[in-house]
Amino acid sequence: MAKATRRPKEFTQAQLYELRHNPNVSSIEGRNITYTPVFKIAAIRADQDGIRPREIFIRGGFCLEAIGTDTPKRCLQRWRAIFDKYGEKGLMNEGRQRHDRKHWTLEEKLQDKLHVAEEQIRLLKDENAQLKRELRELQKLYAEKPKRLYVRNRVSEH
Repeated sequence: MAKATRRPKEFTQAQLYELRHNPNVSSIEGRNITYTPVFKIAAIRADQDGIRPREIFIRGGFCLEAIGTDTPKRCLQRWRAIFDKYGEKGLMNEGRQRHDRKHWTLEEKLQDKLHVAEEQIRLLKDENAQLKRELRELQKLYAEKPKRLYVRNRVSEH
């Protein structure tokens, strides 16, 4: 297995030229590469088909020495999380912006609120179940522990 290489601190002129002319790159700012939404969606689809992240980026025309060998894996993890939460629409956002809710339709906002409320309910139910288990354990321990009465210098079991 090849050792993962870190992305260089700065791109060389040749690497910058190659990246700027890659149709899958939307923009480059310093060390940050912004990939096109079409590439992101295609990469997610290829990942779902079982193609390895590095292979996806090589097929996309990227030199792993320039972007770093661990970059494909990290990008796909990030894109998968966005895709799972927001679908293709989430990947359509350009750049490193947050997935603003202000551009959502009313139905999307309500759906998101419902999802958040359902998750809170699930967490509260889990917490209640855990507390009930702990209470039963404490009651069981208390019931098993013999009661002792202290009468002047003598202990009697009750």
